[in-house]
This record gives sequence, structure tokens and C-alpha cells, in this order.
Amino acid sequence: RAQAGHGRKNSGKPNQSMKPKLILCLALVLRAGLFGLVLASSSCQSLQNREINKTSLEKNGVTAEVSVPDAVSPGQPVEITVRITNTRSQTVYYAYVNGIRELRIHLVDSRNAMPELTPEGKKSIGVPEIYYSYRVEALKPGEHYEWRVDLATLFNFRPGTYQVSVNLKLNTAVPGIPPFEISTDPLGFAIQ
Repeated sequence: RAQAGHGRKNSGKPNQSMKPKLILCLALVLRAGLFGLVLASSSCQSLQNREINKTSLEKNGVTAEVSVPDAVSPGQPVEITVRITNTRSQTVYYAYVNGIRELRIHLVDSRNAMPELTPEGKKSIGVPEIYYSYRVEALKPGEHYEWRVDLATLFNFRPGTYQVSVNLKLNTAVPGIPPFEISTDPLGFAIQ
């Protein structure tokens, strides 16, 4: 006699009532695995966000944002990103020299000394301001412009800590509003 209970024999083949349960179980396992991947991905992203130092400053309706990695290995690029955004209702103008010079980069080490310039640095930023030419660029309301500069092509870095800032000159061409500058706070980074 059959015992009380399910009353079905297991023939070794999944029966129709087991298929949905297996599919559901498989879906839950896969979902948990994918959820784990998503968590790992977002933790890597937040780690990357902590590795970038950022500062921003708004003046006369223009915002300057600067970012630099907080630590870089010797011999690797040290990319600084500078972005200006015009939030004014009028066009602002800036001088474009060579993609570097107009940023007026100020960089010092932990002893407050500027590192030695590379040959490229001597050509790009080592020449006194009176000896270079520029063109005037317009930044219309709502527009932005971004520079990306590898500081390692301009400076000979040794292991240590550094501070970098930029100073941008802008003009509005609006009567009564003189040209103005945006000088960002120094951002620290390390070569290690």
C-alpha cells in the first residue's frame, strides 16, 4: 500500500509541477548573482570617485571646475581636467593660447617649490606671457569648454605630494563689467 502523502513516484524525470519551481529557484540564484555584480560595480565606482579630487568656483556667472587624481604612480599620466560653464545671460570670452597656457597652472610640491619643467613644459608654459599670441574664444550662455592636460608632460615629477590650481582670465564685453579672473583652490595629489 502507498503511504499517505504525495502519492507520486519519482521516475527520475522532472514532472510538470517541478519545472516552475526549478525555474524560479534558478532565477533567484541568477538574480542574487547579478545583484552581487551590481553591488561590486557600484562599490568600484564609488572607489573611483574617491580617487578624484575636485573643486569648483563660481564668479560673475561663470563656474570653473577642476579635477585631478589624488594619487598616481611615477611615470603615469597626471591628468587635470578644467571645465568652465557660462551660466550668465551674456556671452563671455576667454583667450585660447595653446590649450595649456591660458589655464595659468600653478603647481608646487610639499616645499612650496615648482617642479622642474620638462622640455614640453618649457615650450608650453615656461615662456613669459608677453611672448605668446592668442585667439579670443566665445562661450555663449549655457555653453561649457573643457581642457584635459597631462601635467606629467609639463613637469618632472618625483615621488611626493603636490598642489595644483588654475587661474583663468575672462571678459564679458559688457560695458561697465571689467575683465575678471577665476582662481581655483589648490587641489592636492601624490606621486607614489
